[in-house]
Amino acid sequence: MTTTFPQQLTVTLPMTRLARETADQFAQQQPTPAKAEQVRQNTLAVYALQDYCQMLGIATDLNAGDSWQPLKRLAANVADLELVGVGRLECRPVEPNASVCLIPPEVWADRLGYVAVQLDLVNLEATLLGFVPTVTTEHLPLDQFDSLDALIDRVHLEQQAAPSISRMATDLGQWLVGQATASWQTIESLLDSLYTEPAFAFRSAAETTSEDIPAESETLRRAKLIHLSTATVDYPLVLVVEVRPRSEQQRSVYVQIHPIEAGTGLPAGLRLVGLDQAGSVVLETRTRPADDYIQLRFRGRPGELLRLEIELQDTVLSEHFVV
Repeated sequence: MTTTFPQQLTVTLPMTRLARETADQFAQQQPTPAKAEQVRQNTLAVYALQDYCQMLGIATDLNAGDSWQPLKRLAANVADLELVGVGRLECRPVEPNASVCLIPPEVWADRLGYVAVQLDLVNLEATLLGFVPTVTTEHLPLDQFDSLDALIDRVHLEQQAAPSISRMATDLGQWLVGQATASWQTIESLLDSLYTEPAFAFRSAAETTSEDIPAESETLRRAKLIHLSTATVDYPLVLVVEVRPRSEQQRSVYVQIHPIEAGTGLPAGLRLVGLDQAGSVVLETRTRPADDYIQLRFRGRPGELLRLEIELQDTVLSEHFVV
């Protein structure tokens, strides 16, 4: 059924038996009654939003959320739901007749938005009250939430953006069948095109760090020359990416950045960031003194989007991939 809250559409759904049983199961794993009740309400809020998404035909993945991971559920006040190919929503429970929604600072980042979910534990109903895309306060008045229409619009916008990014992205799955675009070369081909002498920094580093990026086949590993230019200096670097299948449903992606000149090292302050298809930071690293390379390792499902950002001072270079 639907009602109105602050002159906008809300949606009320029954708490399913599965939702209640799962919430009780998660609650029983907690060390204190207060934490148990927090986890119970968070779980019910997540299920309510998932049921709403299923009504709208929006694919979700409960198991991908932090709220479904026992250690993360214990350590943080988290109630997130992964929308497949879109991003992560935070589902914040509120009590009946409440005027504000508690949104802890630990969930202010890496979210597509926030949905307030009113829980009626007497009548076993959950009401989705509204949506906001960002927050900057721990106690957000409910009358500042937008209508659920804003949530639907945001999801549709992200769904439309994903295919256009995919068309620009490097398809790592093609590497597994021996196909790669001309901009990505084997390491040997790239180095031979840059140098006539075989001995230089990157080739040496690639040999000594083979356990960091396992090299079973050159068809799975590619490299390209990139340039990061500051106001005074241009830094030529080599970006190395390798993809390896772990199973039919999971692939590993290894990323390294190397200098190409012997003895130069990487520029101070160089930052390598990996972001998921929702734009949330997954992993990041930065250079330390005397580093001759930096690296990140990712795992993802085939078809997922991965964005790399390579940052130096005010310069940011982005590379998009389909895992």
